Amino acid sequence: MIYGYFSEVVLLWVVPYLTSFHIIGWFIEMSEHCSSIENQTVNLHMARNRRSCNIEKWLTAINNDNYHLDHHLDPTTPFWRLPEAHAIRMGDTVYAAHCSETGGIFQPGPNGEPSILKLIRDQNRKRFAQSECRAEKYATPGEIQC
Repeated sequence: MIYGYFSEVVLLWVVPYLTSFHIIGWFIEMSEHCSSIENQTVNLHMARNRRSCNIEKWLTAINNDNYHLDHHLDPTTPFWRLPEAHAIRMGDTVYAAHCSETGGIFQPGPNGEPSILKLIRDQNRKRFAQSECRAEKYATPGEIQC
């Protein structure tokens, strides 16, 4: 079994699994899919790659997970070949443009592209502003506004 390493296993595996693993995983999943599918029917726009830097890449790009769009376009590609597949696809201008829209989850891209969280935040602010305008347009006089 764990042969005298119980406290190390609990400290280095169980505690992170029960705490930070789920939070980091949520941010990863959100960054790969959220807001990229709105009004899209082409598989290219159903996911995105992350262009993370430094520690963010070290924490979130395990098994080349930052090449998530490449994984969606061809799920049979092994994770160790995803960078090669990405390099080949960068020859396609539509793919390259889609990949250069954002940076990492929290960090901007290498050329100043917005982080994915900033992109999602800005899109949600626009949606919220539009919904407020619609609510005001259809509100009756004296109606309580949220």
